[in-house]
Amino acid sequence: MIRTDVAAAAEVETRIQAFLATHVLPFRARYAVSDAALDKAMAAAGGWAPLSPRLLWPYISVPNGEIATLAEAARKAFPEWWK
Repeated sequence: MIRTDVAAAAEVETRIQAFLATHVLPFRARYAVSDAALDKAMAAAGGWAPLSPRLLWPYISVPNGEIATLAEAARKAFPEWWK
């Protein structure tokens, strides 16, 4: 996209940044989780692989109950990714 439509790519980048700031980064403050936990939560919410958001002990994970809400927010923010 960046090679064919710079304006559209910039718009998607803006939406990604807003999504991360609004829906993902608050988990860090709320649960004191690592970047790995945030990555795993996003992967679980996106359904890109059959995995859970859980990290191995002793690391803290985003709670399972947050994943459905994160998934719904992602689908609303980026509907074109789920066509």
